[in-house]
Amino acid sequence: MMEKTSQTLVTRRRFIKGSAFAAGVMASMGTLKVGSRQKAFAAEKEDRLFSKKGAGDNSYAACVMQIPLHGFREGETERAWIERNAKRLAGIIEQTALSSRTKPRLFVFPVLSLLGEGSLLAELGTVPRFNIDELAVDFEHDSRLTPILQACKRHNCYVASSCVEKIAALPGKYFHTGFILGPEGVVLRSPKTQAPTSPGITLLKDFYHEYIKHFGSDAVLPVAETPIGNLGCLVEGEFLIPEAVRTLRKKGAHIILHPTLQHEGPGNPPYMALRQANAFANGVYWLSAAPSREIVIVKGKEYEQKYGGGSSIVGPDGMVISAPDCEGAATSLIDPNQIISCRNAHEKRTKPADIIYQNLYG
Repeated sequence: MMEKTSQTLVTRRRFIKGSAFAAGVMASMGTLKVGSRQKAFAAEKEDRLFSKKGAGDNSYAACVMQIPLHGFREGETERAWIERNAKRLAGIIEQTALSSRTKPRLFVFPVLSLLGEGSLLAELGTVPRFNIDELAVDFEHDSRLTPILQACKRHNCYVASSCVEKIAALPGKYFHTGFILGPEGVVLRSPKTQAPTSPGITLLKDFYHEYIKHFGSDAVLPVAETPIGNLGCLVEGEFLIPEAVRTLRKKGAHIILHPTLQHEGPGNPPYMALRQANAFANGVYWLSAAPSREIVIVKGKEYEQKYGGGSSIVGPDGMVISAPDCEGAATSLIDPNQIISCRNAHEKRTKPADIIYQNLYG
């Protein structure tokens, strides 16, 4: 029988108080069908927002999750590890959709919600041997995603997080990839371009030419056109690069989804200030989801590590709309008319003059 350790590891990250967020029922497994609608816009063009009707006809609910990461369990296979977490996320989607007064159309989960972040294992002095190829997700035909895809189809919603990805055309390469799933299947996959990462993970800045040879330059920081707006995704520290955010905006993004993990204390970024600045400067909704803690099981004992939380929804005016103060969810309405009005009001001051910056990286 598993024993829960009486001593929780204490780190320099702030403890977020609150009870665990219930998972709800689990979706059944089935056959994965990938219907990619990933689309990158070649140049900035006139925004095609959802419609020209009033906000009451267009607004929808979005939700960012501040929940635990469920990581390593000794004795569990890599495949079962990912399956367990996929079912857990599907259960959370199910419960939230059924219990909400306004059913969310968009969910953002913390970074690596299928796997866990893993630094707790190092603090425990445990270095388990993983088969990274079994932990990595192949978006073309990975049935472990089926519970989430079924929940997306059942509730007509979109779901974002990140995972370790493998690609058949690039054997031996593994990426930390932000992804969006929807009712139609895999909507977007966006491998991390730069910022610190784990050993064995390839960043696109180090593999750019080989990557675009297979997928084209538009596959780097892509934007997906969906019925709920044009969606972009940045993973963790990518949001610290203003050019990454501006690239998504220039490709037509209305909403930027940001699965992340937040550390607190000296030397760490002013996370909320940067999200607000990015949202304001680009006229986008910004949805960040960060974990509250991570749970692992080693030698029959459960250990956990507390994180700083930090999930939030920021409007295109740069104002924080919603942020949880404990484990659970923050929700908000996404209003396309707000995007239009903010861009009309602010772009004269915030839109870069291309002619001035054309030689910035020349």
